Amino acid sequence: KEPVSGVEYIYQAEGRRLDNDAQVISKNGSNETKQIGVEIDLIADFRESKTRIESKGLAGNLSTFVLGIIPGAVPTIFPKYSLENTWYGSAVMTKVIHKYGILSKTIAHDLGSTVSTENLAYDEETGEVLLTQTINGFNDPVYNLTYPAHWINQYDGMGQAYKNIGLTRSLSFNGSGVATVSEDDHYAEGDELVKMDGDEKCWVIKVNNTDNTITTLKQDGTTPASGIYKVLRSGRRNLHKTPVGTITSLSNPLDYIKDNVFENVLNASVSEFTDESRTFCECGFVMNSIANRYFIGAKGNWKPLKSQVFLTQRNRTFNNGNTNIRKDGIYTDFIPFWQLNSDHSAWISDDQRWTFTSEVTKYTAFGTEVENKDALERYSAAVFGYNHSLPLGVASNAEYSETAVDNFEDYTSEDCIDDHFSFRASPLAPPNDTKAHTGKYSLKVGAQKEATVRKVINPCPTN
Repeated sequence: KEPVSGVEYIYQAEGRRLDNDAQVISKNGSNETKQIGVEIDLIADFRESKTRIESKGLAGNLSTFVLGIIPGAVPTIFPKYSLENTWYGSAVMTKVIHKYGILSKTIAHDLGSTVSTENLAYDEETGEVLLTQTINGFNDPVYNLTYPAHWINQYDGMGQAYKNIGLTRSLSFNGSGVATVSEDDHYAEGDELVKMDGDEKCWVIKVNNTDNTITTLKQDGTTPASGIYKVLRSGRRNLHKTPVGTITSLSNPLDYIKDNVFENVLNASVSEFTDESRTFCECGFVMNSIANRYFIGAKGNWKPLKSQVFLTQRNRTFNNGNTNIRKDGIYTDFIPFWQLNSDHSAWISDDQRWTFTSEVTKYTAFGTEVENKDALERYSAAVFGYNHSLPLGVASNAEYSETAVDNFEDYTSEDCIDDHFSFRASPLAPPNDTKAHTGKYSLKVGAQKEATVRKVINPCPTN
């Protein structure tokens, strides 16, 4: 009996053995065949033992005899000596190879139709799938390429923490917190350093790869003392799997990635990220007045910023008065957003004819999105309460500074009274719990009394 639906998973193999040779794409856009998904443990054991046994002594003997009726005795002494040397040496090399299965193809069956997806190329550093091929209903291949975040230089903070986690170096700081480091130390902005002979901490706020220096600050904005420091937490947040762009095409782009050439493109999108928190200037501090933005969480936490799409026409043909759904829809031209420079050493952005579909314009210091806008500059906003964990109100066609809500319910859960909008500072606060409507509390305004909220709206710093 035929199944209604099902999925097959096919792994790379040669007979009964796993095949771990795969096509990988490096950061410079080139590709080659390498082994992935293989762990090799090599253990060497060398042993040597020597034994020396030396024995010295005397062996005595007494011989007796009788001459007639006269007995006699003859004593004799013999020296005794022995020496034994034993040497044993061994050299053992143990090699254990562990292979992980590499998923080569997925075949999905549903109601008589079959769609297969094949993994063609992987990330050289992480092993993530970057290029896939899908066979559509016309038996035509459709290719999908993904750009990983750690390729892009400006997203180094989204890369792999293994590059410098645990790095221990002797650092000599000048009066501005600047220290000279080695090019191979791979320091990153946002690295949290701890002094080995104490609990003093500092953060790397700037890395200058031209003169190989780093600039650091302590949590209060002062410069640290020189000493031996260890990278306690890397500024790279292990977000390397996050895609920053995708391209779908009818032509295999594998050999042309480094040349920034793509043909027969069907769709393309880009996601931009930021580690800046443009906050609401509340809770007693303004972001620009704090020297160490990494300590207060205003920098170093990566979040989505923009989603972009490419603007162009699509090819459209007619066959006997009908559209050709098999071939129609290809971009008439295409300019990739992420492009390799001339020497293939860095990825740069080219945003001509790209436009954003949505953009997050404000985050709180707690990482919560409170304002965004679409391509038509229409804003949406949300107000959060209960220690900035739950939404109190959501507004469309309004900026965050144009929204206000207070339900008198979470006055005891907030840590600061300088919040977005509330009657906390009113002489009538705290709320009354004897009368309520939908919640537990209300604000009682008696005869000849008033409750007012005065809020001065000032724009937050943009940098």
